[in-house]
Amino acid sequence: MRAPRPASGEAALDGRGATRVAPRSHVIALTTLLLTYLALASGYQAATRAWDNPDEPAHFNYVRQVAETGSLPVLQAGDWDGALLERLKSTRFPPTESIDAIRYESWQPPLYYVLAAPVYAAAPPAARLAWLRFLDVLLGAGTLVAAYGVGRALFGAADWRAVALPTTLVGIPMFTAMSAALTNDALANLLATVATWVSLLAVRSARPRRLALVLGVVLGAGLLTKLTLLVFLPIGTTAAAWGASRIGGRGAAVRASGTVVGIAVGAWLPWLVRNALTYGWNDPLASRRHDLVVAEQARFPGFTFEHLSYLAATTFHSFWAQFGWMAFPVDDRLYGVWGAFAIAGCVGLVWAAIGTGRGRLLHLAPWFVTAATVVGMLAALGYYNLTYIQAQGRYLFPAGAGLAGFAVLGWARLGGRYGGPVALGTAAALVVLNVLTLYRWASPALAGPP
Repeated sequence: MRAPRPASGEAALDGRGATRVAPRSHVIALTTLLLTYLALASGYQAATRAWDNPDEPAHFNYVRQVAETGSLPVLQAGDWDGALLERLKSTRFPPTESIDAIRYESWQPPLYYVLAAPVYAAAPPAARLAWLRFLDVLLGAGTLVAAYGVGRALFGAADWRAVALPTTLVGIPMFTAMSAALTNDALANLLATVATWVSLLAVRSARPRRLALVLGVVLGAGLLTKLTLLVFLPIGTTAAAWGASRIGGRGAAVRASGTVVGIAVGAWLPWLVRNALTYGWNDPLASRRHDLVVAEQARFPGFTFEHLSYLAATTFHSFWAQFGWMAFPVDDRLYGVWGAFAIAGCVGLVWAAIGTGRGRLLHLAPWFVTAATVVGMLAALGYYNLTYIQAQGRYLFPAGAGLAGFAVLGWARLGGRYGGPVALGTAAALVVLNVLTLYRWASPALAGPP
């Protein structure tokens, strides 16, 4: 029996009345998507010279220290040499130049580097960078699977929009390019997406205690991967408490939130103590040491129209495609096309929201959680840019599943009764644009002369 046409934006928001297909079709589509992603990521990896991804030499040196000495690095004066770094970037890191002095990522939490160390140790010396990049490609594939889980939690288990969500991520050139780079972002994106997925499940689950345990472990791993994932701790805690309160009232909510916070902070605490012993008890995050070491890095000049315009434009460009060390943007016409996709999603999203009745708001808890991940990462990016000039859209990828979810919701609303296929087709068009971006712009620029 054919599903009824959604009568309002309310139906579009909560997934009722969507076009549905057999889950087996999802398996085929997701497998095809993963193979496409692997081909694209491999293309970006092959096109990019050694060290020509943001911060790649510093991440490599962290992995090398862990693999060769079994110890964690300590961030020290001289680990950031701006003049050396600019010279190496301008000459595209010639193989005759050493990268050993580039160690400014030594303050990062250790989990990614500990996981990468066995890969470094197993790889032939000449292939270590390639092997480590491939590790990140696999982590990116995991992110896509988790994003599909987010899609199922938002739209339903047999809805084409669930497949459209990870397809949208593959359609973002910078996501596939950075998934083929050596960086702790790959693990951070995976853990953030899993945390989003589990948080969405916790809101509606009949077994909130079990999900609170899982969420605590995932968030603890996230805090041991990248500091910005601290954003997800209050989101996950609130989601677990919200879901538990539906089953067992206030007491269950307190126990669930305590479980999430207790496990996550308990996993994080040894790292904080190590930092306090290393950098001083007033610096458990190593942020003060970091600020001292990178003191010459470009700083926020103030709230001028010129600078805010630069931040907005560069963040948008680098979210979609700005390769190398932000040195290779693409054709302005492509940014216009991506902007049109984004505007269409926003229009559809507003249309869906307008039709949502007040009586349904309590049933939209998963969307509140999703919105919190997006707002949280936007706030983290904005806060960081109050100190340093870092208009890098890739910093929003931990909320990539949330951003893609809202885009898919908007496209589907514009598609009416065929919303699911329309959303999937729109996301697939982005993937085609990614292929074009790789072969028409990224490969020639990344492989070209200094």
